[in-house]
Amino acid sequence: MVPDLRAIEGRAEVADVAPDWVGYGAIEGLPETLAPVQADGTFSLPLPDIVSTESMTWTNPQCDGVVDVSNPGAQFREIIQLQARTGGRLTNVSASTISSVDSTVYVYVFATEATRIVGRQVCARQDVVTYNMRIAKGWNLKRWTLSRSGAGLNERHEVVAPVPLVWTVPKR
Repeated sequence: MVPDLRAIEGRAEVADVAPDWVGYGAIEGLPETLAPVQADGTFSLPLPDIVSTESMTWTNPQCDGVVDVSNPGAQFREIIQLQARTGGRLTNVSASTISSVDSTVYVYVFATEATRIVGRQVCARQDVVTYNMRIAKGWNLKRWTLSRSGAGLNERHEVVAPVPLVWTVPKR
């Protein structure tokens, strides 16, 4: 399992300009913490020690296959985007790469207990969802990958070692 993380380390860009600061914005259950952004765009945003959590369903009952959740009582909170301020303008930013063929999104996940989530489900149109997550108690970094495969979609969730990420305005 990856150790409990203490901060989101990364670089922020909004229209090729480093914002003034990044923070959690109005994410319910998270404190309004801000981090200054350096001239080169780098920042270190402290992750809160305590957050409100909720139970999450990792399986889809309409799909075939089994997903094993080792600690069904564990609760979670996810951070998928931050808010950046450039001048007087607020913008949502995410650590993602999106194309017409595939996408990768990084998500910070807080867990109340260590939990292993492993398995595979096949859904409509032959969509395949794979989980390979060994989540430590506290903060973790999840990589969520989507890729096209014929008429279906492959979706993969895995916990990865922390790396500094580039946070940008999501492309649509």
